[in-house]
Formats: sequence, C-alpha cells, structure tokens
Amino acid sequence: YSLVLVFYEHQSLTITNMYHFVFHDLIAGSVMTNFGWKGVFFQLLSTFRTFFQLHPTQFYLIRQNYLYILPLGLGLYLAFQFFKQLFRKRLFTPKKPVNPLLVKVHTGIFLANYLFAFYNYGNVEFMVMLPYLLFIILALRYTVNLRILALTALTLFVWNFSYAIFPNNHYRYYNDAVLVDYIIQNPDKTFIVKNADVINRNFYRTGIDNEARIIPYYRVDKAGIEQILRRHPIYTDMLEKPVILNKEQLTQTQNIDSILATYHKEKVFSYTGFYGQTTVYKITDSLKVYKVESEK
Repeated sequence: YSLVLVFYEHQSLTITNMYHFVFHDLIAGSVMTNFGWKGVFFQLLSTFRTFFQLHPTQFYLIRQNYLYILPLGLGLYLAFQFFKQLFRKRLFTPKKPVNPLLVKVHTGIFLANYLFAFYNYGNVEFMVMLPYLLFIILALRYTVNLRILALTALTLFVWNFSYAIFPNNHYRYYNDAVLVDYIIQNPDKTFIVKNADVINRNFYRTGIDNEARIIPYYRVDKAGIEQILRRHPIYTDMLEKPVILNKEQLTQTQNIDSILATYHKEKVFSYTGFYGQTTVYKITDSLKVYKVESEK
C-alpha cells in the first residue's frame, strides 16, 4: 500500500492519505452488489485479472506503438513453455504441512476475500492479496517444481510489467491532474466528475474532503442536478471525455451526461491525455439568474 501510494499515486505518505487510500471504495460509496449473471461474469474476469493485466488500455498501447505487440508474443511463448513443462513434470508434490492450522487460517482468509470480492460485483481491487495468500498456502502444503515456478513468475512479470506497471507509471491516461488543479484553484465551484480518482487526488493534494462540491456522477440523479442548479452552476467533464470500455461503463445504471446535456452549457477549457481530449463545461439552468462569479 505504501509503495503504491507514493510511487504510483505520487502522493505523500501520511496517515490520513493512507486511510483514504485503503478505504477508498467505502468512502467514495462505489461499492456495488450483483448476484446475477453480471456478478458471476465479473467475478470470473476479475479472477483472471488478479494475475494477468486485462484492460482496453492494452489496445491503445499497441495502437500507439507496435512494439507493445512483443510482450504479447513473449508472454504466449512463455505460457506455451509452461504448459509443455506441466505435461512433462509434476508441478506439485504433496508434503506434510509444517503447521496444519496455519494452512487452514490462510485458506479461510483466501476464501473470505474471494467471496467478499464476489459480493462487491466481482471487484478486482478486493483480490489483490489473493496471489500472495495462494503462494503461502501452496508453499505450506506442497513442494513446487522450481523450473515451472520460474516460468510462471517470468510470464507474470513480462506481461504485467509491459501492460500495467510501466504504462501506468509512464502515461497519464486521462491526465485528470489538470482538472484537479482547476478544482483547487476554484474552491467556490461545484463539480460533477466522471472519475472518482479526481476526488482522491484532490484530497491527497489538499487534505480536505470536499464531498459537497466534488461529486462522482454515480451519486447524483436528475433531481439532484436540478437541486444544485437552483443555487449555482455545475462544472463537469462528463460531456466530452474519452469513453473506455470497462466495468464501470458496463454497470452504469443512469446516463448522467445526457441529463446534463439538456441544460445550457458553456465550454471552459480542454486538456489532452493518453486516451484523448477531455472538455470541462459549465452547466447552467437557462431560466435561472445566478450571482456573477469570477472565472479563474
């Protein structure tokens, strides 16, 4: 957690930031539940993603630079070598556990995490500790073939470093840091934002939890928008933002951007990220007269 907060989120390591980072989904109210076919589908998909990066970002990477095809080829080659070794040699040799109770405890923790992830719509973030728990359980119960284990580790490293670790650190996918700067410079304005990460970054930068004026789109409806517009304008990045096929898009239950588009809109500024250009608009009720506010 500490390494991700400092080197990936580029935030200072403080108790407040750490608490907000660890309990982000609960604080932001983004925890969802679905026990239907969608829940099962995302649980299976997230189980795979716990070990191998799988995201539409990979297609953007390959489209920008064809060299990103190389990790795909290398990963498939290593996977082929893995299965070839698997048919020739025994992967696991049972052994007497060093401490049977330790195996049961870690197996229980593993199952609890996995079921909680299923409860939360197959949330992959709640599975981050499963590979480590699996390693502990297997090491306690079996002697593992080191050659096959080395191939597994190398395949995971090549794939995840190429398609997750390096690009996540190197590229600014939406480049929403620009929007965060604008939010900080305008503490009197109300924002409806597409990505909850904007709320987190604002909190990391300022230490202030601005839930009342920085609102994720999934926590507002048409009635809520009308209530806000009675008092003051809304600033939003919802209307023109690159659309990436992901879990959030597939599970979205209401189309907030289409609701906002029915009001009077005025372009404020635009910024460009890896995915494309985002435009921030000022949304007003054309029938409402507001107090004059200064634009920074």
